Amino acid sequence: MSEDQPQEEMKKPLWLRALKRSIKISIILAVIVFGLLTVLSRIGGNSETFKLAVQDFLTDSTPYTAYIHTLNNMTIFPSISVYVEGVELREGDAGTGEAVIRIEAAKISLPFFDVLFRPGHFKNFEIQNLKAMPGTILEQALALDSVSVGSEDGQAYLNIEGRIDENPLSAKIGLETKGKPGKYIYAVGRTRPLDITLSALRLEGMLTNALTGGYKLENAALSIGEEKALRGNFYIDRDSAGQFHLKGQARLEPDKSQLDPNLKLDFSGEQDVISGDIKSDMLLLSDFDDKSPFMRTLDKVDAIFGSGEDALDLSNFSVDLQFEAGQIKSGALDVGSLSAPVSIKDSALHIGPLEGKIINGDLSGDIHLDASTQPPSLKNKIIIKNFDYAALQKRLGGEAEIEGAAHIMVDLKSQGKTLNTLVDALSGKVNFVGGAGRMRSGLLNIWGGGLLNAILPSFEETNDLKVNCVVANLDIENLKGHSDAIFVDTELVTLHGKGTYDFKADNLEMVLEPKPKDVAIGDLSSAVNISGPLSDLTVTPNVFDLGKKVGGLLLGAVNPAFYALTLADLGLNDDHPCKAFVIEKEVLPPLEVPVEEPLLPMPTPEEQPAVNP
Repeated sequence: MSEDQPQEEMKKPLWLRALKRSIKISIILAVIVFGLLTVLSRIGGNSETFKLAVQDFLTDSTPYTAYIHTLNNMTIFPSISVYVEGVELREGDAGTGEAVIRIEAAKISLPFFDVLFRPGHFKNFEIQNLKAMPGTILEQALALDSVSVGSEDGQAYLNIEGRIDENPLSAKIGLETKGKPGKYIYAVGRTRPLDITLSALRLEGMLTNALTGGYKLENAALSIGEEKALRGNFYIDRDSAGQFHLKGQARLEPDKSQLDPNLKLDFSGEQDVISGDIKSDMLLLSDFDDKSPFMRTLDKVDAIFGSGEDALDLSNFSVDLQFEAGQIKSGALDVGSLSAPVSIKDSALHIGPLEGKIINGDLSGDIHLDASTQPPSLKNKIIIKNFDYAALQKRLGGEAEIEGAAHIMVDLKSQGKTLNTLVDALSGKVNFVGGAGRMRSGLLNIWGGGLLNAILPSFEETNDLKVNCVVANLDIENLKGHSDAIFVDTELVTLHGKGTYDFKADNLEMVLEPKPKDVAIGDLSSAVNISGPLSDLTVTPNVFDLGKKVGGLLLGAVNPAFYALTLADLGLNDDHPCKAFVIEKEVLPPLEVPVEEPLLPMPTPEEQPAVNP
């Protein structure tokens, strides 16, 4: 090289000199990288050193100590791949404890550069015969027969087959594919289809990673057997404090009840903390019947993931919710609305104060379940003021042929170790007091098509009956009601009655006996029986004298036991129309205990009268 060459080099533009240097550096780096990759591609095998490296990685990544029986192969480049058999995750830092998770075989292959620059991509993922003891992966025993990559209708899936306890599990999670057939690289995409079947339950939907870091489950459909139980869209996010935020729009099947949760969930402490609100524009009671798909789904989920203990335990929960139902329906009947706070604190569930409307009547009351005592106790007191007869009939689709309002009080208590026993053991009183009103007499025929004719055979159905007072006092024991306190006073006739109602069996057995106020009414029947389910009652004649059957009750007379309720319990004023018919319990005369006359001794044979042949 001549002395003039450096000077010529210096005369070249700066950018050209920088480019030449960059090219030289790139060539040198390429040679170095190529050499390194060549070396990496030759690194691999099944040596003890590699096996220990994989064991250390698993131990550091899990709360257990890993042990691998056989490392069949391991490579670094072009893919980081591992093929192992006989994997055990053991308790204890020294690995001498019980093996709580076992894997028969596993194959994992991750593209080298994807591991560095695009995490979440893989070429192969296979697991055979994983068995996890309860309390490790799930609270239940988990067995995965196989986890592998497959495809269906052009869509790649991660397929999972196994069981949770004895419940069969089958799941498909959609995957994205990149590359050419036979050389695919898979990834869990931002949006992927989801299809999980567990025992009789099935969940389908599209799971999307939200831009904020949360997840969206859209077009979700939850089924039990062949029946849809729920549809909706849900969004869940997690904030920096570790709290989950759950929002959604759920529609229950088959009657389309709406539940829109907006909840905060915190599972980081000793108690699971739940707060927020649940709103419903429309809630149909049929969707919450024991036989509805939604309730059977909840029962199935509890059977699979529940603790298996029937005893009530609320100690692990802290709840502060507001529930609102704008419209409650029972079939075609518009029942009303409900709003109430729901809280769990110190192992006690409290719902109330209740607010809302029930058939235009004002709703109030509280429900309290105390699980801190043994056995747990349940108390509820619910009052409906000015329950509207006319509104009820209109909502049932008929003309308002009945007018008037009633006050209803439900006061029930129970004790029991489980929720079912608490409900079955409910006992207390249901009081019904109706004031002045008017109804078309033919309405009495809605029960079995013959109540009016059975009581007042000569009365025309087109006439109106003025109602002065209706009183019913029902004693409840173990969800079975009994009443000697059924009283209806109209301008023409007074009805007394007694009866029973089985709430679980939906069966009424009632006897009504009339007394006319005007002898001009004509022929007045004796007592009648009313029996059957509330939706299909039957009326038949009763051949017995009700007055003799109910402790000497005389029609038109006041029976203190019959009217033993306090008007103040229902918040009624002294000017209520039923005041004239109700004796308040504070002024009841003391009960008279009948004195039994001693039995006469049996006559001796000598004292027996002679029998003439």
